[in-house]
Amino acid sequence: MVNFITMRKITFIVSFIMIALVTRTQAQTVADEPKIADMLKTLYTAYMSAYTAPDVNHSFEKTLVALRKKYCTAKCRKQFGELVESTDGDPIINGQDSDAKWAKTLVIKRDSKTAIHYSVSYSYDEYGEDKKLHKSTNTINLVIVNEGGAFKIDKILDNTSGF
Repeated sequence: MVNFITMRKITFIVSFIMIALVTRTQAQTVADEPKIADMLKTLYTAYMSAYTAPDVNHSFEKTLVALRKKYCTAKCRKQFGELVESTDGDPIINGQDSDAKWAKTLVIKRDSKTAIHYSVSYSYDEYGEDKKLHKSTNTINLVIVNEGGAFKIDKILDNTSGF
């Protein structure tokens, strides 16, 4: 009899934990797509603008930190630090610098297979080996979660393989 009661308690606790985990990561639906797209557009526009603002003392870093704190989970901010060390770039923009005018080219898409995966793409001009100007596109793949009623970036995915 004791074993049966103990097993029921364990089953209940495990079920509760599983529901909590699934709710945290799957809370958003296709209906949330406009809210998430707006959040990402706001973040990337402000982020790219911060790089462009004239700043002799590099105080724009404070703005970038504040934006990451507002729009990224603690898990993502930890990952950010690790990725900066391994790539020598800013993983939010998948590069070393940015320009406010690139925000006008932002394209935000939800992965059709997974409601929590989004991609953010932007275009920019760069000179190729042929010394001619070419359009290039940079894509950042992200996992989005609802944390405390606000959508945030929870993880930056490997941008070389897509989703």
